[in-house]
Amino acid sequence: MGIFAPRKKATPEAYIAASVEAMAEVQQIHMNTWGMNRADCRWDVDMNLGKVSFMFPDKLVTADIQVVGTLFDGTFMWGWDHPSVPAPLRFDALAAREWGAQNSLPQYTQLQVPADMDAAWEFTAVAARQGNAAGTYSGQAGTARVFLTFGKLTMTSLSAAAVPGAGSRGPVRIGGPGTAGRNR
Repeated sequence: MGIFAPRKKATPEAYIAASVEAMAEVQQIHMNTWGMNRADCRWDVDMNLGKVSFMFPDKLVTADIQVVGTLFDGTFMWGWDHPSVPAPLRFDALAAREWGAQNSLPQYTQLQVPADMDAAWEFTAVAARQGNAAGTYSGQAGTARVFLTFGKLTMTSLSAAAVPGAGSRGPVRIGGPGTAGRNR
């Protein structure tokens, strides 16, 4: 045995708690740096392109997405086999499902599970950690609430583009590393 004690594997509960804590810290960074969740922010998802757009009066912020799932009437439906989620947008949900299977957690491996907002955010945090996402978002989509992870952000100034001769230097990228072979 070396000078370091063998590393103890984190319990699933500790992994979930650490994932939620990290997600909250990252969300705060997004709110502080580009204004996610500001009152003047509108959002839209294009499932065909796999993109989320956050629209502000002065800028547009976009990112590739993954769909973790939806919450409706006390039931969470995972994105890994959701009829409304295209296959390329399921990778983070599938990674959470695999993690759940490895840790014998049926709430991660059953397509529909009873859940409240806290549980849906826990699922999203685990999916984000498993998928190395740059952030998470949730918004109302019709009668359901959709939970997303997103990749590297691109921010485009709308005011510079609207002023002739302003000469925007192009989009600014914000966020974590891209993930090759995935919609990130």
